[in-house]
Amino acid sequence: MPTHIDHKKYLFAAVILAMSLAPAPLRAEPTMEEITVGFQVPRLVERDIFVRYDGSTVYLPVIEVFRLLDINIGFDLERTRIEGFLFVKDHRYELRPSESKAIVNGVDYSLAATEFQYSGVEFYLRLDQFKRLFGLEMSFDFNQLRVLLPLNAEFPAYKRLVRKQSRDKLRKTEAALKNLKAVPRKREMFSGGVLDWTLSA
Repeated sequence: MPTHIDHKKYLFAAVILAMSLAPAPLRAEPTMEEITVGFQVPRLVERDIFVRYDGSTVYLPVIEVFRLLDINIGFDLERTRIEGFLFVKDHRYELRPSESKAIVNGVDYSLAATEFQYSGVEFYLRLDQFKRLFGLEMSFDFNQLRVLLPLNAEFPAYKRLVRKQSRDKLRKTEAALKNLKAVPRKREMFSGGVLDWTLSA
């Protein structure tokens, strides 16, 4: 007795099999745009810088920010690592974009693809990662397009500013003393003639 073949069932099964074997759609990467924001450290820095914005948070250029704070930073010879030290030479760090990690004070930190961007010239780090890696807690105000970093007396740029202000104050004091010595003292007001006239009056 001939077997009846249901072609619709076979077609449906083939469609289901094809769907199961098809690769999952790739998740779209967040769109990045470059915007200008104000970077501010009270009593120290107020400068406009270019950052990358993904629609919710900003990625700051590490090299530019560290140079504004006078924090030691530079590339290795092959430009595969960004390295330096923070406030003291013993507090060293390395940023290794090709390995998606950072090493700070000998501790390894993994970096997800959403936490940094590397252009080959500049290393952009997501705002919250500055606190995790370096203890620099920044805040971003979208309404004012401003990134605020509280002042830390250990910032090398601030120490340099304090030294400059001390030198300027010392120079002004020395200049004032020189001017005081240069003014002739009016001794004639205490001369004997004036004194005798005063006593005889």
